[in-house]
Amino acid sequence: MRFDAVILAGSLHLNRYQKVLTDFARANAVALSAKPLLFVAVSLSAAGDDADDWAGLRACHAALQDATGWVPGQTLDVAGAFRFAEMRCLPRLGHAADRGAKA
Repeated sequence: MRFDAVILAGSLHLNRYQKVLTDFARANAVALSAKPLLFVAVSLSAAGDDADDWAGLRACHAALQDATGWVPGQTLDVAGAFRFAEMRCLPRLGHAADRGAKA
């Protein structure tokens, strides 16, 4: 890598980071670990102060490290949000309920 430092960011959805982030971190783990790096982790859990949410967030960070072999120098947890209109699974759940199926 030709950079002095790196900022890598990704968001957490349903206890997983985006595949592109995971793939990038796995493919570049050695180079990423050799540079000062800030990982910005965006999640709904970071918006609150519930101890279980934060424990889950730490578990997701550990799972990312296990899956990629990459350990960020620093992690900054940032509160994020989603728009219900952009959630693709919600309309399907509604339609299944309309048909009498279990969602």
